[in-house]
Amino acid sequence: MTDHMTHRDAQVSCAMPASVNWAAVCGAAVEEFARMAGFAVDDVRRISLAFEEAACHAIDLGYGTDNSILQVEMVQSAIGIQIAIRLKGLPLDDNSLPQFDPERLLKEDDLTGLSSHLIRKMMDRTTFALRENGEREITMFKSLPHADGVEREKAPGPERREAARRIRTAHAVRLAGPDDAESISRLVLRAHGTVLFNEQIYYPARVREMLEQGEMQSVVAETPSGEVIGHAASVKNSQGAIVEELTFLFVDPRFNGQGCTRDMASLILPAVMERGVWAMRALTVTSHVHAQRSVHEFLSMRECALLLAASPAAKVWQKTGASAPGRIANMIFVRYLKSIERPPIYVPERHRAMIERIAEHIGITFDIVGEAARGLPYGNSLIESVSYFKEGWGLITIECYGADIGVQIASQLHHFCADGLAIINLLLPLGDPCTPAVCGECERMNFFFAGIAPVDNGTEALIMQYVNCDADYGSIKVFSTFGKTLLEYVRSCDPSEA
Repeated sequence: MTDHMTHRDAQVSCAMPASVNWAAVCGAAVEEFARMAGFAVDDVRRISLAFEEAACHAIDLGYGTDNSILQVEMVQSAIGIQIAIRLKGLPLDDNSLPQFDPERLLKEDDLTGLSSHLIRKMMDRTTFALRENGEREITMFKSLPHADGVEREKAPGPERREAARRIRTAHAVRLAGPDDAESISRLVLRAHGTVLFNEQIYYPARVREMLEQGEMQSVVAETPSGEVIGHAASVKNSQGAIVEELTFLFVDPRFNGQGCTRDMASLILPAVMERGVWAMRALTVTSHVHAQRSVHEFLSMRECALLLAASPAAKVWQKTGASAPGRIANMIFVRYLKSIERPPIYVPERHRAMIERIAEHIGITFDIVGEAARGLPYGNSLIESVSYFKEGWGLITIECYGADIGVQIASQLHHFCADGLAIINLLLPLGDPCTPAVCGECERMNFFFAGIAPVDNGTEALIMQYVNCDADYGSIKVFSTFGKTLLEYVRSCDPSEA
């Protein structure tokens, strides 16, 4: 082994557990690689620190599962070295995230964006990218110094973050406006403890647009100094929707236990009702019960469906130290805000008793007709399909039944499974007398019962699900007695559990 590798290019690859405890171990290999490439002592240390910061940054935004592996690749050439780090994690575009702000650091102790800032400072060129296989990639390049020996500007070393300390302070809640977009996205990066169902909330530009165009109505909690420490929102998923989704509920961990969630809930509900919203839905993860408890207690929302494997694997849940071993189920909650006359619904007889129990639990009364229609109408079906590859799910919504409905659903299911989507949900209109028959046909394709819920236009849908991965029932945690009942019923319908 020689001190320098300038006589030829060299490449070294390694893999390590995605844990900060291993960053220094692999960092030692990076340090030796840089030294053998011909870098001076100061640059070698700077490269090693940049690697450790990048590794910790990747792990911070990773899924935190026990089997997560961080891949490292080091390449040396005549002009310098390149280090690439890859790990599956939150599907976020780093360039669109809130950037480090020294003034916020001084005023609010806000370290948001510091890792990316330090990595860029310590290396000559750094890129952040999302790969098609769901990995986040950080690529760093450092040029070999010129022969003139001029000392380069010394970049700051990484500042390891300590556990968030609890802060006791007063807070007030108010409706958010477009100028709060930056603070909201920063809060999300500080507060997230699991993968989000929708990445838009991370990007200040997109948050501003949603607030300006009325796609989202937000409530924030802030301290007397104006620091935003909590956020909750109601989001329209389609134009003219009269059913909205309660989502993006976050509190800065430093201010937990001070009633922020309760106070934001007390403001968001009347704000939504003033806009004429008919019902609110909420999807909560089942890797813990905290979000379920919050929507149950503070917003009087109730469980109506359970979606298996709906979210990617979660980061370690900070408070309990527990981690979800795989994809996370979502519990759907609903609250109806208006009393209206509902048309009859048509349900499969085998699910009738459970649908009646759900209706009673969520506080509504249906005129249940049962299996009325025996044949499908002539003509073509109309279905709408959407997929989100970053989070691994697909959705098929039936707009209109036709004679080819089975063929269309089977075709779309085949495409989604070929694309590697982990979960495919299917919405069947309960107001259509053909739904019971179509439900049976879909169950023969291995779709199975998930629950019922109101859709954006105010009608009710039977939710079916097809799980294209392992459904880990043991990791599902539910808050209420009825939640346990719903979980047991869904499991009894799962063909893989038969």
